[in-house]
Amino acid sequence: MALEDAARQALAQFGFHGRDVERLEQLPQGVKNVNFRVRAADRDWVLKLHASPGAAERLMLTHRLETCLVEAGLPVARLHRPAAGGTFVATDAGTFTLHGWVDGHQISIGERDAVHASHPDLVRDLGQLLGDLHREGRQALADPDAGVPVESLLSAPARTVASIRHGRPHRFRKTARLRRNGGAFDRWVLSVLPGLFRDAALLASPRVAAILDPGDVILAHNDVNWENLVLDRDFAVLALLDFDNAAPLPRALDVGAAAAVLVGADEERLHRFLEAYALAFGTAVGRSAVHLGMRWKCVRSILWSVDAYVSGRVADVDLVAAWCRHLAVCWSELPPLSPAAGTTVAR
Repeated sequence: MALEDAARQALAQFGFHGRDVERLEQLPQGVKNVNFRVRAADRDWVLKLHASPGAAERLMLTHRLETCLVEAGLPVARLHRPAAGGTFVATDAGTFTLHGWVDGHQISIGERDAVHASHPDLVRDLGQLLGDLHREGRQALADPDAGVPVESLLSAPARTVASIRHGRPHRFRKTARLRRNGGAFDRWVLSVLPGLFRDAALLASPRVAAILDPGDVILAHNDVNWENLVLDRDFAVLALLDFDNAAPLPRALDVGAAAAVLVGADEERLHRFLEAYALAFGTAVGRSAVHLGMRWKCVRSILWSVDAYVSGRVADVDLVAAWCRHLAVCWSELPPLSPAAGTTVAR
């Protein structure tokens, strides 16, 4: 079945039949999902096709969080429910969800510092948004006492290192595709990989995991970045998008991951972000645990991007290179991890 036919069948189950659909336009392919922009009932929508295995089970978790946020009045693109009930439509092509379109604009991580300089209140707004999100995310947990596998989460970068080093089959080293006399991104990757590999091994240490409180867990968005934020002309947040990666996480780990992208390692800006977060959530997070979350995000995301690049899965190399370089700046400015104690060391 053609994707457009499957999309139209799904829209019918969401209550939009035949001529009700004025426009159906497939958007540029992302890494995971196929998205369509839809015009129906005098409104714009985003129809998302989740084709990965287990999508329906995962969406039951993410939609629980989204529903809590909508009911709390937080800026989230509202889910449109099928006529038969539930929050998604399962088809042979995959699982479809329908979300309200939010008009506004987005910025890239490369624009971040200039925007913060011209709109200093944005740091406070972002910290408050994350605090509100985590407060509701704690309520959305199915089992607040279940805990999470902290060591496995922190070992994710090490698993990506294994993929980069060995590839498929395991005898093939993916980094053999990189050349010192190649492009600028190849040379940059080769220069930072030793440090990234070293930090990935440190993050996998049980002593590092002890920095986090395994009982302080929330149902997290798990991908709060500029691509998922829609802003108005005054740079106020209109909506947080794309909850596809939502998962239970240690609270400090998600705070650090968001901070690495949204504010960077600038201490004054980070302080204001965390202060606003604590006021919104009701409880602060320790700075060492936040720094750990920031390092985890930087190392994990850069390594994942490098693995995608050397595996031939990157369409826009310049975009990925800019993303990696900005995260690497944050990574380089963080207090280092101590190999012996598994803690961050003040400079």
